[in-house]
Amino acid sequence: MWRRFGDVAFGSLIGVAITLEAVPLAVLTWRLARRAADELAVPELQATLVGTVASTALGLVLVTGYVLAYQVVSEGRERWLRERREAWVARWIRIMFRGEPPPPGPLDRPAAEALLEVREVLRGTEGEEVAQLVRRYGLAEALRRRAGAGSVSQRLEALEGLARARLPETLPDVVALMGDPEPALRVAAARTAGRILAETPPGPVREEGAEAFARALQRHRLPAGVVEEALLLVEDAAPSVVAHLLHGPDATEAGIRAGLEAVGRFKLLGSLEEAASFVGHRDPEVRAAALRALARMAYVPPDAQGAVLEAIRDPVGFVRVNACRAARLLRPEEALPALWERLGDPSWWVRRAAAEAMARMGEAGAAQLRLAAREHPDRYGRDMAAQALRDAGLGEAA
Repeated sequence: MWRRFGDVAFGSLIGVAITLEAVPLAVLTWRLARRAADELAVPELQATLVGTVASTALGLVLVTGYVLAYQVVSEGRERWLRERREAWVARWIRIMFRGEPPPPGPLDRPAAEALLEVREVLRGTEGEEVAQLVRRYGLAEALRRRAGAGSVSQRLEALEGLARARLPETLPDVVALMGDPEPALRVAAARTAGRILAETPPGPVREEGAEAFARALQRHRLPAGVVEEALLLVEDAAPSVVAHLLHGPDATEAGIRAGLEAVGRFKLLGSLEEAASFVGHRDPEVRAAALRALARMAYVPPDAQGAVLEAIRDPVGFVRVNACRAARLLRPEEALPALWERLGDPSWWVRRAAAEAMARMGEAGAAQLRLAAREHPDRYGRDMAAQALRDAGLGEAA
């Protein structure tokens, strides 16, 4: 509705603006032409001025007419397509749940888009029935061809269609597009591959797809945010993808980091020991990601507790921050002395993380935090401890 009334307002505004330009210009030019003709008696000058204003007015009329016609035609066509698509959605629902016979192929554009919309919504047995209809009408094959050639916009549209169809047999083609020279296509292909992999049932096909997907994520150097988003889209296939990211033959530090982020976000308890093994990795980003994963899963394996304590004194600031957050999961008698020391850290973020960790360690942590607010040798540490006490509702230092 907003688009419809917005188009009308835009068209009216253009019409009024050009009219306000054309009418004064015509009047002014006509008067100047008459005055020049009376004073100079040069018919050629009058004809030139009249021709000039006529051509200018004609150009303005053409521009106005085109803009208004475009608004009317495009809005009308969009409304027609929307109504057709809605009618087809209702028909596909009747076919699925009321036993109405499916139409003969081929499908026109509204019917195909409606079928993909229904496929995007339905899962399970009903979703598989819709997937069979998508295969029956050859939509996936057509989208696959369009995704491989054509303009960037057409290929992006085809990838979106493949993401909505989520057919496992299209995964190899989509994974191959993750190496396309066009950055927008690489990003769209990664997202599409994640959605298809999430719909692939457990078994050898999904394992092969997970391996290919993980290898493509590592090989094609996609932005970190895109990789994390794609990993969130794989849903139940996350453990398989993470295993290949962490220990695959093509494993990279960026891939390991992304895999560890997925371990923490999905809380993959089966990968807990693997995540803990990276706390001492040579790359600080990987160390920080491993510590974040442990903190999110709220558990530090016994074999990794010493590594977490060492990470509290890591030379890299953001690693110390994450180590302090994970240290709240350790035994208080081991963690509190190290966190006390970090209250005097040069980094504000480390001091804050240490104070918050102490505040979340029960009565022992609160008592140590009150003591730090009074007696810590670093004045910034005392201030941070006092602030953390107030923020946690633990009262003021006695």
